[in-house]
Amino acid sequence: DHEAEQRVVQPVDGSDHPVDPVIKFARESLARFQQDVVDYTATMIKRERIEGELLPTTTMFTRIRNPLQREGDAPVPLSIYIRFDDPVGQKGREVIWVEGENDGNIIVHEAGLLGFKRLSLKPTGVLAMVGNRYPITEMGIERLLEKMIARGKRDRQYGNCEVQFSRDVLLGELRGVRIVITHPQKSQDHGFFRAEIELETSNFAYLRYSAYDWPVEVGQPAPLLEEYIYQDVKLNPGLVDSAFDPD
Repeated sequence: DHEAEQRVVQPVDGSDHPVDPVIKFARESLARFQQDVVDYTATMIKRERIEGELLPTTTMFTRIRNPLQREGDAPVPLSIYIRFDDPVGQKGREVIWVEGENDGNIIVHEAGLLGFKRLSLKPTGVLAMVGNRYPITEMGIERLLEKMIARGKRDRQYGNCEVQFSRDVLLGELRGVRIVITHPQKSQDHGFFRAEIELETSNFAYLRYSAYDWPVEVGQPAPLLEEYIYQDVKLNPGLVDSAFDPD
């Protein structure tokens, strides 16, 4: 993804490649998010397959403060707080990461009998990555929109791509955009068989991204690779430094 983000591609106008409208939509959404959103809270739900095993669903309460640099003010670093609510074995765990602080490490506070312990872990270290496809530094709505753009750029180099782009569709109790990207033929050029993106566009109140592997046989269900849902999103609650203070 990081390599794709640095890749220079021709300007897209929505006609040259099936994925062009997705790139355009993701760029517009990202620009609006970066302009309008300083911080937010959300419930995040994730499901991930790691080494072939689909892990239990994880539910987390999150606070995220976007990086910000305003003239005359000190820069605000990307700041992330997570409280695990489910599964039971992780319930109560708290994690904080603030870019450029705590020697770049995440600070973990366990619940229960381990509650007196505070761990300082490298975000990409072995312990921090147990049960995770990506480090905490890749978390958040802004990063997910950036990944959409990066993966769209990568898709743009190849054929074997079908796109369904639907506006004003029902997303639970909300309405928004639904995008389905499919790579019918299995290929090393693509990292997934099908991806589904759903976004409530007016207030970013709901965002879902899921990716599926190719079925083992035609007609069988596509195995889920990863799914991330941000729901109950509250924009600009005015999070202060203490919301990300390990103490």
